[in-house]
Amino acid sequence: MDIPDWFDWIFLGLAVFQAAALVAIIRRLRGLDSAVRSKARLDLWETVGSLLLFSGVPLGSLVAESWFWLTSPASLS
Repeated sequence: MDIPDWFDWIFLGLAVFQAAALVAIIRRLRGLDSAVRSKARLDLWETVGSLLLFSGVPLGSLVAESWFWLTSPASLS
């Protein structure tokens, strides 16, 4: 599968937004309320999975083997 170069920039932008969201999630993990910390843990897993997915697509276009299919199960959990 050949992905156009401008798709790489789109996925890079999405990965930057997900990385910026990590800052807010880490702040919520340090909070005092246990319910907020519990939801922040779930959000952390979701954000890490999305980062893997968004970084897997451009990596798949740069290397011979597609990393996209290796990272998609991580984003579904």
